[in-house]
Amino acid sequence: GRYLQVTALGNAKDITGEMPFVPEVIATAIQFLRKYKALGTPELFRKSVSLSLMEELKKQLNKGLTLRTFLQRYREPGESEFMLLACLIKHYCSALAEPVFTVEVTKQIIVAQESRNTSQEEKLLLFQRYFQLLPTTNRYFLATLLPFLKEVADAQVSAGADGCMNADNLGIVFAPSTMYIPDDPTFGVTSATKAFSIMIKNAKFFPAETSLPFPSVKTEPQQGIHPKLRPRNISDPPTPPPRRRILPTPQKS
Repeated sequence: GRYLQVTALGNAKDITGEMPFVPEVIATAIQFLRKYKALGTPELFRKSVSLSLMEELKKQLNKGLTLRTFLQRYREPGESEFMLLACLIKHYCSALAEPVFTVEVTKQIIVAQESRNTSQEEKLLLFQRYFQLLPTTNRYFLATLLPFLKEVADAQVSAGADGCMNADNLGIVFAPSTMYIPDDPTFGVTSATKAFSIMIKNAKFFPAETSLPFPSVKTEPQQGIHPKLRPRNISDPPTPPPRRRILPTPQKS
């Protein structure tokens, strides 16, 4: 599960041993940024790195080199290396052939976020319910990514530096590559961004596994919602997810 070209969340293996179902590329990048206390680095996840540097890293990973091995060359990593790993995490999310929030779940989340008759507390409950509809591998991936982004947001706010990447700004960065409709990627983009930010702020409520029942939440049907985004019945109990559904292999860079 370490190659960018062939890794699918369904067969991902975290060789770090701490993050099941999370690709080594993501697990190692997160560990590295935590280890070197880089989460408060100004404009982390906002700044880009040189295209040649990113292409060289992708080339090495696609040859079979693990990210952990690649990073051994950096004895005293600094801002450049931190930005490179942040860009790599973003690239991995956007390279997946299907968004990690599946199309059906994305539609339901956007409808809930756009509902004017649903309180913020009720929206959070709906997001939790829809989150559990995701395939197991997707949930484990997001249950690793969301708490990490919460740590980043908290560190950024504490640092108080210019270009603070708080939860709202991280939502702007990550929602377009994780929570969108491939056939119409601009549809509901503002609502998706807000929903993703809410999930970052409440990351502890989105575990990979839960045995707790979700309270019933009633919502009124919304007028003027695009047909593509209208769920079958948002107030009905959720439909169980497909048993063996996994994300497709990421597209080649």
